[in-house]
Amino acid sequence: MAAPLTVAAASSRLVVTVTDSLSGDPVPGVSVRAKAAEADGAPQVTVRTDDGGTTRLHLEPGQWALRLRHGSFATTDHAVRLGDRDTTVFIALRPLLYRMPERLAQAVAEPTQPGVTSLAPTEVTRYPSPVPDPVRILRVLPGVASGGDQSATAYSVRGGSWDENLVRIEGVEIDAPQLLRAGLAETLSPVNGDLVEDVSFHVGVLPASFGDRLSSALDVGYRRPDSLEVFALAGATRKAATVSARTGRSRWIIGVRRADLSRLTKDLQTTGDFSPEYGDVQG
Repeated sequence: MAAPLTVAAASSRLVVTVTDSLSGDPVPGVSVRAKAAEADGAPQVTVRTDDGGTTRLHLEPGQWALRLRHGSFATTDHAVRLGDRDTTVFIALRPLLYRMPERLAQAVAEPTQPGVTSLAPTEVTRYPSPVPDPVRILRVLPGVASGGDQSATAYSVRGGSWDENLVRIEGVEIDAPQLLRAGLAETLSPVNGDLVEDVSFHVGVLPASFGDRLSSALDVGYRRPDSLEVFALAGATRKAATVSARTGRSRWIIGVRRADLSRLTKDLQTTGDFSPEYGDVQG
């Protein structure tokens, strides 16, 4: 509660109580400035209301101008004449109401299928591996067990074998991908991550169009470019290049990639005749 302020020796007490004009609740923290109305250079006093919305001032008898200010209420001015006796005033402040212009937001929600995980192009290469591969990220999804850190496509879903997992690229079924290459020799999966637009991983609930697979289905769609795009990359383990364009109504995209893990496998305690190199061209 603010302490009473004395302006002159012969003074009277002014009690100001401030409330909300809508709710009637007391308003604490209101700045109350009192200024003598008779002269321009007259002294002025500023106090704040307490938790009960009340403040007290000791002022000379006469005409005083009160200004009440608060961040959530409109500023108001009041004139008060003080006599020899105490004076009490009740002031109701009007809350500031900000009218926002109307905005209409509409969105079309795409229907979601149960058991489907959709992966954005930026997510399919986040899995830490010597070479970025969209299929490797499936290992961290619920219900998926890895077939080994050295294999790109060996994974099982809900206890099923590897041949119960379907892989489709642009609607074309890839039957037994990398069957002749396994382990360290299975450098890359058949999915080119540089061409990917969307990846949908179906677990358990499979549409009839996916055939008789029991565990999972990986459906991959490649990009449809709207303009000429050229991408090239050269690293220690992977080299890749992609060219895409649109000509009239036709759109095309071609990707070339080659991976070589020999620098990483030469120090492993592994013997045998295998080649950790892989390359392909897709379009």
